[in-house]
Amino acid sequence: MKKGIRFLAVFVLGLLLACCMEGKSVSAGSSFQVPAGKYTSLEELSHKRLGIITGSSFDQDIAARFPEAETVYYNNMSDLLTALKGDKIDAFAIDEPVATYIMVDNDDVTYIKDYLDTFEYAYTFPKTASGTKTENCPTGFSFISKMIL
Repeated sequence: MKKGIRFLAVFVLGLLLACCMEGKSVSAGSSFQVPAGKYTSLEELSHKRLGIITGSSFDQDIAARFPEAETVYYNNMSDLLTALKGDKIDAFAIDEPVATYIMVDNDDVTYIKDYLDTFEYAYTFPKTASGTKTENCPTGFSFISKMIL
């Protein structure tokens, strides 16, 4: 039940952002998921084993920033998390929004707050004839917009 409540809180926060930030984006970045309490800066990873999903865009960024690091490839996020917890890698490259989502169910991992790269993302909904923020909220969630506007 606890997981469901935390997921709902993250979901509702996303909807709040979407409803009140019409036409705007949010900055985020790529960083590394690490065991909680072990690393606090990117510099600490310079000679470590860094996990990457095969075929991801992190390959070039990591090679440029950490030429001495050992790059280890995995097929999916679940494999990366298992490798991290099993001490097969020291950290893995990840986008911040995904890192925070993983932390909902895994209190033994965190992410480094320094960014390897930055990007912007936004929630989008179809524009209505009048273009009001309330109308752009998903059906059943217009009350959120009314609470914060």
